[in-house]
Amino acid sequence: MFLKKYLAVAVGGVIGTLLRYLAYSLLDANEATFPWATVTVNLIGSFLLAFVAASINSGKLQSKTLQAGVSGGLLASFTTFSNLGLDIVVLLNQAAFGTIVLYLLVSLAGGGLFALAGWHLVKSPETNAESP
Repeated sequence: MFLKKYLAVAVGGVIGTLLRYLAYSLLDANEATFPWATVTVNLIGSFLLAFVAASINSGKLQSKTLQAGVSGGLLASFTTFSNLGLDIVVLLNQAAFGTIVLYLLVSLAGGGLFALAGWHLVKSPETNAESP
Protein backbone atom coordinates (compact mmCIF):
# COMPACT_ATOMS: atom_id res chain seq x y z
CA MET A 1 0.00 0.00 0.00
CA PHE A 2 2.86 2.39 0.89
CA LEU A 3 4.56 1.86 -2.48
CA LYS A 4 1.24 2.26 -4.27
CA LYS A 5 0.88 5.85 -2.99
CA TYR A 6 4.39 6.75 -4.15
CA LEU A 7 3.65 5.30 -7.55
CA ALA A 8 0.37 7.27 -7.71
CA VAL A 9 2.23 10.50 -6.85
CA ALA A 10 4.89 9.75 -9.49
CA VAL A 11 2.33 8.99 -12.21
CA GLY A 12 0.24 12.02 -11.23
CA GLY A 13 3.39 14.14 -11.26
CA VAL A 14 4.28 13.09 -14.78
CA ILE A 15 0.75 13.83 -16.00
CA GLY A 16 0.65 17.21 -14.23
CA THR A 17 4.03 18.20 -15.62
CA LEU A 18 2.99 17.27 -19.15
CA LEU A 19 -0.27 19.21 -18.79
CA ARG A 20 1.62 22.27 -17.54
CA TYR A 21 4.07 22.01 -20.44
CA LEU A 22 1.11 21.79 -22.84
CA ALA A 23 -0.49 24.88 -21.27
CA TYR A 24 2.79 26.80 -21.57
CA SER A 25 3.17 25.67 -25.19
CA LEU A 26 -0.33 26.85 -26.07
CA LEU A 27 -0.27 30.14 -24.14
CA ASP A 28 3.37 31.15 -24.60
CA ALA A 29 2.73 33.62 -27.43
CA ASN A 30 1.78 36.48 -25.08
CA GLU A 31 4.26 35.72 -22.28
CA ALA A 32 6.28 38.84 -23.09
CA THR A 33 3.47 41.14 -21.96
CA PHE A 34 1.66 39.09 -19.32
CA PRO A 35 2.38 35.62 -17.85
CA TRP A 36 -0.87 34.04 -19.04
CA ALA A 37 0.34 30.45 -18.82
CA THR A 38 1.34 30.73 -15.15
CA VAL A 39 -1.91 32.48 -14.23
CA THR A 40 -3.96 29.91 -16.13
CA VAL A 41 -2.37 26.81 -14.60
CA ASN A 42 -2.43 28.31 -11.10
CA LEU A 43 -6.11 29.33 -11.29
CA ILE A 44 -7.14 25.95 -12.69
CA GLY A 45 -4.97 24.24 -10.07
CA SER A 46 -6.52 26.29 -7.26
CA PHE A 47 -10.00 25.30 -8.38
CA LEU A 48 -9.12 21.62 -8.76
CA LEU A 49 -7.18 21.31 -5.50
CA ALA A 50 -10.07 22.84 -3.55
CA PHE A 51 -12.47 20.53 -5.41
CA VAL A 52 -10.35 17.52 -4.42
CA ALA A 53 -10.00 18.76 -0.81
CA ALA A 54 -13.75 19.24 -0.53
CA SER A 55 -14.30 15.79 -2.03
CA ILE A 56 -11.99 14.29 0.59
CA ASN A 57 -13.57 16.36 3.38
CA SER A 58 -17.07 15.26 2.41
CA GLY A 59 -16.09 11.60 2.09
CA LYS A 60 -16.72 11.52 -1.67
CA LEU A 61 -13.06 10.73 -2.41
CA GLN A 62 -11.93 8.05 0.01
CA SER A 63 -9.07 6.35 -1.80
CA LYS A 64 -5.85 7.47 -0.09
CA THR A 65 -3.89 6.39 -3.15
CA LEU A 66 -6.03 8.48 -5.50
CA GLN A 67 -5.90 11.43 -3.08
CA ALA A 68 -2.09 11.29 -3.07
CA GLY A 69 -1.85 10.87 -6.83
CA VAL A 70 -4.18 13.75 -7.65
CA SER A 71 -3.24 16.30 -4.98
CA GLY A 72 0.40 15.44 -4.28
CA GLY A 73 1.26 14.38 -7.80
CA LEU A 74 -0.85 15.79 -10.60
CA LEU A 75 -1.90 19.14 -9.11
CA ALA A 76 1.38 19.78 -7.29
CA SER A 77 3.31 19.40 -10.53
CA PHE A 78 0.71 21.22 -12.64
CA THR A 79 0.69 24.44 -10.62
CA THR A 80 3.80 26.51 -10.22
CA PHE A 81 4.49 29.06 -7.52
CA SER A 82 8.16 29.21 -8.46
CA ASN A 83 7.25 30.44 -11.93
CA LEU A 84 5.21 33.23 -10.37
CA GLY A 85 8.36 34.44 -8.62
CA LEU A 86 10.43 34.25 -11.80
CA ASP A 87 7.73 36.06 -13.77
CA ILE A 88 7.87 38.90 -11.25
CA VAL A 89 11.65 39.17 -11.66
CA VAL A 90 11.27 39.30 -15.45
CA LEU A 91 8.58 41.97 -15.16
CA LEU A 92 10.72 43.95 -12.70
CA ASN A 93 13.56 43.92 -15.23
CA GLN A 94 11.10 45.33 -17.78
CA ALA A 95 9.94 47.97 -15.24
CA ALA A 96 6.39 46.70 -15.80
CA PHE A 97 5.18 47.68 -12.34
CA GLY A 98 1.50 47.94 -13.29
CA THR A 99 1.63 44.48 -14.81
CA ILE A 100 3.20 43.12 -11.61
CA VAL A 101 0.36 44.54 -9.51
CA LEU A 102 -2.25 43.14 -11.90
CA TYR A 103 -0.47 39.78 -12.01
CA LEU A 104 -0.35 39.48 -8.22
CA LEU A 105 -3.96 40.60 -7.86
CA VAL A 106 -5.21 38.13 -10.47
CA SER A 107 -3.03 35.33 -9.09
CA LEU A 108 -3.84 35.76 -5.40
CA ALA A 109 -7.44 37.00 -5.46
CA GLY A 110 -8.27 34.85 -8.47
CA GLY A 111 -6.68 31.80 -6.87
CA GLY A 112 -8.77 32.32 -3.74
CA LEU A 113 -11.98 32.79 -5.72
CA PHE A 114 -11.29 29.77 -7.92
CA ALA A 115 -10.55 27.67 -4.83
CA LEU A 116 -13.76 28.85 -3.21
CA ALA A 117 -15.69 27.89 -6.34
CA GLY A 118 -14.08 24.44 -6.42
CA TRP A 119 -14.88 23.88 -2.74
CA HIS A 120 -18.50 24.99 -3.04
CA LEU A 121 -19.07 22.93 -6.16
CA VAL A 122 -18.61 19.80 -4.05
CA LYS A 123 -20.06 20.85 -0.72
CA SER A 124 -23.82 20.94 -0.27
CA PRO A 125 -25.42 24.00 1.37
CA GLU A 126 -25.74 22.09 4.67
CA THR A 127 -22.03 21.31 4.83
CA ASN A 128 -20.74 24.67 3.60
CA ALA A 129 -20.43 25.78 7.22
CA GLU A 130 -17.19 23.77 7.18
CA SER A 131 -15.70 25.97 4.44
CA PRO A 132 -12.12 27.02 4.84
